[in-house]
Amino acid sequence: MSHKQKKVIQRKQPWSIASLLRKEDRDWLSSNDLRRRSRHHWFEREVLKAGEHPIRYAVALTSLFALTIVLGYVLPGNWYVSYLNRWDAAEQLGYFTSLWSVQATIAALVYPFVISFVTLLLQRRPSSNATLQIYLVDSGGLAAGLSSMFLVLTMAVQYFMLSAYSLCQAMWWVTVDSVWFILNIVFTVWFLFRTVEFLRSDFQSQVVKRYTINVALPREITNLLRFQFFANAQKNGWLPGPEYLDDEAEGLPQVLLGAFGYDMGESSVERHLYKKSRLTNVFYLPLRLAVSSWLKTAGQVQSVPETGLLEKQKSPLLVFPLIPGSIYEAEVVLARVEGAPKLSPLQIFLVRISFWFTPYRLERRHVTTGEILSEIETDARVSARVDRQIDLTPIC
Repeated sequence: MSHKQKKVIQRKQPWSIASLLRKEDRDWLSSNDLRRRSRHHWFEREVLKAGEHPIRYAVALTSLFALTIVLGYVLPGNWYVSYLNRWDAAEQLGYFTSLWSVQATIAALVYPFVISFVTLLLQRRPSSNATLQIYLVDSGGLAAGLSSMFLVLTMAVQYFMLSAYSLCQAMWWVTVDSVWFILNIVFTVWFLFRTVEFLRSDFQSQVVKRYTINVALPREITNLLRFQFFANAQKNGWLPGPEYLDDEAEGLPQVLLGAFGYDMGESSVERHLYKKSRLTNVFYLPLRLAVSSWLKTAGQVQSVPETGLLEKQKSPLLVFPLIPGSIYEAEVVLARVEGAPKLSPLQIFLVRISFWFTPYRLERRHVTTGEILSEIETDARVSARVDRQIDLTPIC
């Protein structure tokens, strides 16, 4: 690599591994015709996100509408005049209870029965766990059902609060509830439409194919790229300092990235994970600051010569014994130091905020390409076995 190219790389310092992954995904999408043709449109992508994290989606939606109601009371009193305010008290209460009843009926009847029907239909296959999970995510059934249930619970709380507020004051609640109800109806129509289409075997294959190409495969490739971007950070100029075992930097402070140095030196930065988590992101900016300040401190320490035939100088070493994309739990060592003073409190803080762990439980609705291919293999084996039995049946 030329000196000019190194300068260009150093000028364009990435903020984190996640930013590099987003750029790689955009480049892959722009250069791959198959991914462009099978890509989900924006509404489908939002449904997929909500389907993989339905509880988070429902809680976020409830918080959004609750803040909207609070905002309505903070603004001046005459800023909003609802058509519902022209009705008398009986009509207003009737509209509120009717809206509540319709939403409760939809939540209680549509989602449980439809999802149970599709589950029973898929159980006739020898293996259907991955297909069922893809159906629940693609149709948005769990997210839409939870959103409907949260609206029912919210309106139940509002009903008990009517004793403290007049109906005229509560009409702003009803207006917000109506918007939420319309959103739930849109999700319900989408859920029923995707369910009816999913009953066709050719549509099932298309849904599984699009999920594999646009969700499962990019997610697994992203997980592999995390380690590559971290391991090559020094070569690309994203982190300062000479690499480990660099002959030109003998006796100078060095930095080692990766699990190769898991038992080198003494532990300097540790973190306790209360739940099993995956290392999903590394922020380069705070890590650069921590490494740069450590290199200056370690450069002032005189290197110790090793005893042996070659008698090479033992360089001060800073180790980050982590593999981005891997799963960790309990006590995790973020940094180790050998032949140099331990990291200062500020450096420890910078190292701690540089590594981002995501709870592994958030991936419980993720379907891998291995699971999808395993189901296809099982279906093919069972189909071949049945065909062989039919061929061997004697003709009378």
